[in-house]
Amino acid sequence: MVEIQQTHDIPLADLAPLIEESEAAGFRFLTGQWNDGTSGRNRFDQVGGTLFVAEVDGKVVGVCGINKNPYDAASQSGRVHRLYFAETRRRTGVGRALVLRVIQAAIGHFSDLTVRTDNPDADVLCRILGFERSSNQTTHTQTQTCGAADNRRLHGSVVSRA
Repeated sequence: MVEIQQTHDIPLADLAPLIEESEAAGFRFLTGQWNDGTSGRNRFDQVGGTLFVAEVDGKVVGVCGINKNPYDAASQSGRVHRLYFAETRRRTGVGRALVLRVIQAAIGHFSDLTVRTDNPDADVLCRILGFERSSNQTTHTQTQTCGAADNRRLHGSVVSRA
């Protein structure tokens, strides 16, 4: 069973297997997350910011965070950040659970969420969960409005806007 935990700090020993796997697949952003977290640069501890960890049998199998969008400082836009989950956990609901938890946490803090990804699988996952492709490809590839009308995604209904 997948458990989603909210945190601001992940011990390196718990995150190391995911870092190694992600780097082997060509993704370096978890290393960046670890470095940003230990330096204090980004600990997901600003207003509305948080980091979620997916665990199965006490083992970290995924991470996803949310922060205020640094590219749109004047708005109340949030940014989904550092989404990664173990290859062995793909297509098992871990990614969906993480992103839904981030969407839930965003309500009341942000007017909309943005995602930037060049990964086709992440693109599909986010679109299934209600994100729409954005015309602003410079800072993000997808966006979603937050609010009461979007709570339907939190209760089992999957909304796809392809």
